[in-house]
Amino acid sequence: MAFYIDISNITVQIEGEEIKPGIFTYFQRQWVPESISLADGYLFIENNYYLITSYRHPRGEDSLRLAYAIFQATETSDTFLNPSGLISLHTGAIFFDEIYIQEIRISGNEANGFVLHVTPRPTESFTVEEGSARSH
Repeated sequence: MAFYIDISNITVQIEGEEIKPGIFTYFQRQWVPESISLADGYLFIENNYYLITSYRHPRGEDSLRLAYAIFQATETSDTFLNPSGLISLHTGAIFFDEIYIQEIRISGNEANGFVLHVTPRPTESFTVEEGSARSH
C-alpha cells in the first residue's frame, strides 16, 4: 500500500531552547531504550514527541552512519521510562556513539498547512550506558 504526503503544506520552525541531555540507557544487545533521562531542570512533556538523532563512527571509514527515531512521552518527567521494552521507537536502530534529542510539536491543519515546531539541536550528546538484560 502506497500513499502520498504533500510536504509543500508543511513548514519547520526552529524555536525555544535546546534540551540538555542526560543518560540514555539501553537494553543489553538491543537498540530499545530502557530509560532516557534529561539534565536537571529539563522535562519530557506528556504527549509531546521527541526526535532522537544518533550517529555511529565506523572504524576505518570516513563517513558517519546516521539514524533517526521518534517517541512520544507518556508523562511529564525528567526521565522517559521503558522498563519492559513495550514502548518501542517508531523507527529502527539507534546508534550509540552520539545521541541528541529535540522536542517536536505540530500545529496547524490540512487546509492552512502544518508547522513543525522543533527545538534547536543540543550542543551536548547523551551519556550512553548499557542497562540490564530485557526480561520477557
